[in-house]
Amino acid sequence: MVDDDGSRVVVVSVDVESDPAMFVAGHSGIEEGLPRLAELFSAHDIPADYFFTLDAAQRVPDFLREQATGGGWFGSHGVKHSPAHYSQQPISWQERTLDDATEGLTALAGARPRLFRAPNFSVSAAMLRSADDLGYEVDSSVLPGRVKRRYRVVPVVDHRRAPRNPYHPDKRDPCKPGSLRLWEVPVTENPTAPGAPIGLGFVNNERPEVVLRAIRDSSGLVITILCHPWEAIDLGKRYPGLPPWLTSTCSPDLRSFGAVLQSLRSEYEIVRLQDVVPRLGRTGGALG
Repeated sequence: MVDDDGSRVVVVSVDVESDPAMFVAGHSGIEEGLPRLAELFSAHDIPADYFFTLDAAQRVPDFLREQATGGGWFGSHGVKHSPAHYSQQPISWQERTLDDATEGLTALAGARPRLFRAPNFSVSAAMLRSADDLGYEVDSSVLPGRVKRRYRVVPVVDHRRAPRNPYHPDKRDPCKPGSLRLWEVPVTENPTAPGAPIGLGFVNNERPEVVLRAIRDSSGLVITILCHPWEAIDLGKRYPGLPPWLTSTCSPDLRSFGAVLQSLRSEYEIVRLQDVVPRLGRTGGALG
């Protein structure tokens, strides 16, 4: 679905977090991968949005403050990337965690975070209500098509009904349009891997032309490219014994990603979420 003039925009976002918590507990991605990504974006003149867990931001406070310079928006990604599914915790825990992350990031950055993304896309209506009350402008936690089940039976994340264009979410259902002030800007579903994002791991595993075809075939006015700093290092070398399905998504060689970004610049406007919000329609989420 596209705007009346056929335009779509690309948003490159980075979840600044520790290395994959279910396997390791290191910070090599923050130390090595994050500067590598920032250098690549600078070389190609690519604006990017950064979503910080509080524990990661405490390791790179200067980089965090750079994102807030001149009124720039940056995002919260919670306090830590665990537990895996925030939405499965008690509501009081969710509210307290979002508040702690917000206040901690504000103290480090000297400005309040305006964007939010829940770890593992595990957002709840309670979290969105809290984010709305705390003054966030955008949530980008919903990944249309995403479904994750505990014990392969009980859904813990289910975004299959979610719209693919930006919308104001409902107070009781993050996947339904409603009356909250903040915008939900969904993460783009990869048409070649239903329920998964289009991200750096995909780029590291495929030829640039395959990635570009997936982007062109995707749905939604705002195309989100999702990156993690640990995807920009040799994760298998850093942590021997990790499963190949994980290590194959990670590489310090970002030349393919650079080629994808260069092609995207020639086809689409690449913007930050703070540039998207003023262009959204008041009700339908169309780009102006």
